[in-house]
Amino acid sequence: MTKIPLKQIAEKFKLTDYATSFSNFSNFKYSGFNLINEVAELAPTSVLDVGCGYNHLKDKIPNLIGMDVIDYGHNDLVGSVADINFDSNSFNVILVLGAMQYAPMDDILLDLKKITQWLSNDGVIVMRVHIYMILQI
Repeated sequence: MTKIPLKQIAEKFKLTDYATSFSNFSNFKYSGFNLINEVAELAPTSVLDVGCGYNHLKDKIPNLIGMDVIDYGHNDLVGSVADINFDSNSFNVILVLGAMQYAPMDDILLDLKKITQWLSNDGVIVMRVHIYMILQI
């Protein structure tokens, strides 16, 4: 299998219209707008949004840092999980909302291992994965 760089894959799915990308957010029953209230109830001191895109949760979830492999102009950090380092136990909540399934499975497993190291012992990871995309990898 030929490996395609994650940044190239992400560019394929990059939306140029912020309003369009955010309007789809309400379509996800458990990881859309309902998620904002659930995360707020946890009262986290630090939240990481992996694959944040336009970082539309930044002003809705306190203490959120958004990272993405593409510079959308709104994200706090640009780079992949492999490229960015945080100390262990840095985040109470880590969001991965439909971002990881585009990578090869080996990269996904490495990223998950790294992300879990960033999570505090009592932390929560919230993931949304499009299963059909994983099956195509």
